[in-house]
Amino acid sequence: MRIEKRNAYQILAIFQYYKRALTKAEIQSFSKRYFDLSSSIVEDLLRELVEKGYLKELTCRSYSNRLTTCYTRTPKELYRSDLIHKYISAIPTLGKVFYSIRNPLFIVGGSKNNIKTGETIDEADISDATGAAQFVACLYKNQKDVEFKRPIMVPLTSRWKLLLDNELPNRDVIVIGSTMVNIITKEVIEKALLPIKFKIDDKNKRVEKLVVVGKAYDGHYAVIAVTPNPYSKSRSEESASSVVHVDMRKPIALIIAGITAPATNAACLVLCDVLKRQDIGNANAVVVKAILSNEYKSENLYLDVEVVDRFLL
Repeated sequence: MRIEKRNAYQILAIFQYYKRALTKAEIQSFSKRYFDLSSSIVEDLLRELVEKGYLKELTCRSYSNRLTTCYTRTPKELYRSDLIHKYISAIPTLGKVFYSIRNPLFIVGGSKNNIKTGETIDEADISDATGAAQFVACLYKNQKDVEFKRPIMVPLTSRWKLLLDNELPNRDVIVIGSTMVNIITKEVIEKALLPIKFKIDDKNKRVEKLVVVGKAYDGHYAVIAVTPNPYSKSRSEESASSVVHVDMRKPIALIIAGITAPATNAACLVLCDVLKRQDIGNANAVVVKAILSNEYKSENLYLDVEVVDRFLL
């Protein structure tokens, strides 16, 4: 099986982007998430890259403290680095996400509205969408050329998915709400292989914990994460002249979801400000904490929000 050059550059771009040794499992999940490479292709690529000296294999300890095979970068990866940097630029980060959104599809989780016969996306109700209206206003304030389309609300039932099938692959998808209230949040996390999980209680009535890359959060915490739109097929292609072309406008998926309504609300309302005020770096996910008033009685009353962790997912 002949390995395409662009696939090799995609693998090398992942190493240059994360700037650390990576396990084989990490490389496979990253490759699937960002470049839609199958596990078998990744296996062949790693073997060939090690044989040719582009990568060096070594033994190290993984996050679970077990001995595992890792791969580390070598100076040879800088060969054709212009192509590698193009693939790095194709990986969305929170720092640049607001400047790349053009045609967003807002999908807000909720359970109060009912599906009516013949109801369409444009007729959806977002009256109880936590923080969505303010976040939409923030986005359009900073992006004058964004095409406006009304946010929609997704109840707990999967019937709404039928209304979204034609919209999801071609739009920048922004999902608000945890997996308990937003079925699209659940699908994005699963399809993009994101290490994010909302643990629901036995009675399926509330979110007990948020887990990101194995770290658990309990309380008024929310996660904000960006990934390539997993509903959209990869648009990277290699021409006959072997010049790699990367479509920089592949749609993205942005997740804003909290353990509690105040956490989701706070993340929505101050997302723009937090990302401007704080140094997020190349992080494509952050966990934020809503700091509530001692007299907290409603979903919208909080004093501040702080970024507690940054991740490269």
